[in-house]
Amino acid sequence: MLEYGSNMDARHYYHNKLAEARLLQGKTQQEIANAMQVDRQTIYRAEKGEAVSYELLAKLCNHYQIPMTVVVVPSPDLCTAA
Repeated sequence: MLEYGSNMDARHYYHNKLAEARLLQGKTQQEIANAMQVDRQTIYRAEKGEAVSYELLAKLCNHYQIPMTVVVVPSPDLCTAA
């Protein structure tokens, strides 16, 4: 079970949904990073399924205007992302 403030990785969220949402907006990783005031590498890591904070995922979902339920896996055992 994840605790608040824990990092999440590809077992916990559908990272491909983040890239899809960004591309649907026609934005680059750098443009999203600038808008969110984070490093481009942070956006890259999230889109690749590397460990990122729950807070970052929430901010990305808010920025892309998509529900967290689209991105966060209900149970890590259900995710087949590598």
